[in-house]
Amino acid sequence: MSVAINSNYYAGYTMNSANKFKNVSDYSKYLTNKYKCLTTCKNASVLIDGSVMRKACGDEKTAKWLEENLAIMPDVIRNAQKAAVR
Repeated sequence: MSVAINSNYYAGYTMNSANKFKNVSDYSKYLTNKYKCLTTCKNASVLIDGSVMRKACGDEKTAKWLEENLAIMPDVIRNAQKAAVR
C-alpha cells in the first residue's frame, strides 16, 4: 500500500508551493500543535511577537531559528522555575 503525500499540505495546514505556510494563522496553529509551550497554562507559556511570526511564516531561516528556540523552551522554563524556588 502506498500513500501519496501532497507537498502543499502539512498536518491540516495549507502551505504554498515553496513549502511555506500560506498565512500566519495556519503557521501559528501548526506551531501551537507542535510546541506545547505555546499553549497557555497556569505556570508559564511562551508568546511570539506578531512581527516575528509573520517573518517566520515566509522566511525559512527565521522559521528554523524560531522552531529551534521553541524546542528548548520547556527546559528553559523548567530551569527558571527551579531557580525561582531557591
